[in-house]
Amino acid sequence: MDIEDVFKVIDRLKEYPYDDIDIETKELKLHLKKHSTNERRQPKLKETEVNTTVNSPMVGIIHLNDEIRVGTQVEEGIPIAQIESMKLFNDIKAPIKGKIIEILVSNDEGVEFEQPILTISGD
Repeated sequence: MDIEDVFKVIDRLKEYPYDDIDIETKELKLHLKKHSTNERRQPKLKETEVNTTVNSPMVGIIHLNDEIRVGTQVEEGIPIAQIESMKLFNDIKAPIKGKIIEILVSNDEGVEFEQPILTISGD
Protein backbone atom coordinates (compact mmCIF):
# COMPACT_ATOMS: atom_id res chain seq x y z
CA MET A 1 0.00 0.00 0.00
CA ASP A 2 1.48 3.34 -1.04
CA ILE A 3 0.48 6.89 -0.12
CA GLU A 4 -1.91 7.16 -3.08
CA ASP A 5 -3.80 4.12 -1.79
CA VAL A 6 -4.05 5.77 1.63
CA PHE A 7 -5.55 8.90 0.05
CA LYS A 8 -8.06 6.74 -1.83
CA VAL A 9 -9.10 5.08 1.42
CA ILE A 10 -9.50 8.51 3.05
CA ASP A 11 -11.71 9.66 0.17
CA ARG A 12 -13.80 6.49 0.40
CA LEU A 13 -14.20 6.88 4.16
CA LYS A 14 -15.92 10.24 3.55
CA GLU A 15 -18.64 8.48 1.53
CA TYR A 16 -19.60 5.94 4.20
CA PRO A 17 -21.36 6.37 7.55
CA TYR A 18 -18.44 4.83 9.45
CA ASP A 19 -16.49 7.06 11.80
CA ASP A 20 -13.27 5.07 11.73
CA ILE A 21 -11.49 2.24 9.96
CA ASP A 22 -8.51 -0.01 10.66
CA ILE A 23 -6.32 -1.37 7.86
CA GLU A 24 -3.47 -3.78 8.40
CA THR A 25 -1.04 -5.20 5.84
CA LYS A 26 2.39 -6.80 6.17
CA GLU A 27 4.07 -3.39 5.91
CA LEU A 28 1.48 -1.07 7.42
CA LYS A 29 -0.97 -0.66 10.26
CA LEU A 30 -3.36 2.25 9.72
CA HIS A 31 -6.20 3.67 11.83
CA LEU A 32 -8.28 6.48 10.32
CA LYS A 33 -10.95 8.38 12.21
CA LYS A 34 -13.12 11.15 10.87
CA HIS A 35 -14.59 13.97 12.92
CA SER A 36 -18.11 15.27 12.55
CA THR A 37 -16.87 18.76 11.69
CA ASN A 38 -13.90 20.28 9.91
CA GLU A 39 -13.55 22.94 12.58
CA ARG A 40 -10.77 22.61 15.11
CA ARG A 41 -12.08 20.84 18.19
CA GLN A 42 -12.25 22.94 21.34
CA PRO A 43 -12.70 21.63 24.84
CA LYS A 44 -16.37 21.06 25.50
CA LEU A 45 -17.76 22.74 28.56
CA LYS A 46 -20.33 21.50 30.99
CA GLU A 47 -21.88 24.26 33.05
CA THR A 48 -23.23 23.43 36.51
CA GLU A 49 -24.29 26.45 38.51
CA VAL A 50 -21.11 28.60 38.59
CA ASN A 51 -18.68 25.73 38.00
CA THR A 52 -17.34 24.82 34.57
CA THR A 53 -15.88 21.39 33.84
CA VAL A 54 -13.26 21.33 31.08
CA ASN A 55 -13.34 18.09 29.09
CA SER A 56 -10.67 16.64 26.85
CA PRO A 57 -11.27 17.48 23.17
CA MET A 58 -9.36 14.38 22.04
CA VAL A 59 -7.65 11.15 23.06
CA GLY A 60 -4.03 11.57 24.15
CA ILE A 61 -1.63 12.21 27.01
CA ILE A 62 -2.43 15.19 29.24
CA HIS A 63 0.37 17.51 30.32
CA LEU A 64 -0.85 19.99 32.95
CA ASN A 65 0.98 23.32 33.13
CA ASP A 66 3.29 23.52 36.16
CA GLU A 67 1.37 26.46 37.66
CA ILE A 68 -1.97 24.64 37.60
CA ARG A 69 -3.04 23.44 41.05
CA VAL A 70 -6.25 23.42 43.08
CA GLY A 71 -6.80 27.01 44.21
CA THR A 72 -4.94 28.60 41.28
CA GLN A 73 -6.66 31.66 39.80
CA VAL A 74 -6.83 31.53 35.99
CA GLU A 75 -7.73 34.08 33.36
CA GLU A 76 -9.90 33.19 30.39
CA GLY A 77 -7.79 32.04 27.44
CA ILE A 78 -4.58 31.15 29.28
CA PRO A 79 -3.11 27.69 28.54
CA ILE A 80 -3.85 25.29 31.39
CA ALA A 81 -2.70 22.05 29.77
CA GLN A 82 -1.61 20.37 26.57
CA ILE A 83 -2.77 17.10 25.10
CA GLU A 84 -0.18 15.12 23.21
CA SER A 85 -1.75 13.15 20.40
CA MET A 86 0.22 11.55 17.56
CA LYS A 87 3.33 13.49 18.69
CA LEU A 88 1.48 16.82 18.31
CA PHE A 89 0.78 19.08 21.29
CA ASN A 90 -2.63 20.76 21.44
CA ASP A 91 -3.21 23.61 23.91
CA ILE A 92 -6.18 23.49 26.26
CA LYS A 93 -7.10 27.01 27.39
CA ALA A 94 -9.15 28.17 30.34
CA PRO A 95 -12.67 28.83 29.03
CA ILE A 96 -13.53 31.25 31.85
CA LYS A 97 -11.89 33.42 34.48
CA GLY A 98 -11.98 31.76 37.88
CA LYS A 99 -10.38 29.46 40.41
CA ILE A 100 -9.46 25.82 39.84
CA ILE A 101 -11.43 23.84 42.39
CA GLU A 102 -10.75 20.29 41.23
CA ILE A 103 -8.18 18.51 39.05
CA LEU A 104 -9.61 15.22 37.81
CA VAL A 105 -6.56 13.76 36.04
CA SER A 106 -2.90 13.17 36.84
CA ASN A 107 -0.11 14.76 34.86
CA ASP A 108 1.16 12.61 31.95
CA GLU A 109 -1.92 10.38 32.17
CA GLY A 110 -3.81 9.05 29.17
CA VAL A 111 -7.16 10.76 28.62
CA GLU A 112 -10.16 9.87 26.49
CA PHE A 113 -12.34 12.06 24.29
CA GLU A 114 -14.77 14.08 26.46
CA GLN A 115 -13.08 12.94 29.70
CA PRO A 116 -13.34 15.65 32.40
CA ILE A 117 -9.93 17.25 33.08
CA LEU A 118 -10.63 19.90 35.72
CA THR A 119 -13.30 22.12 37.20
CA ILE A 120 -13.14 25.92 37.39
CA SER A 121 -15.35 28.01 39.66
CA GLY A 122 -16.29 31.18 37.78
CA ASP A 123 -15.87 34.65 39.23
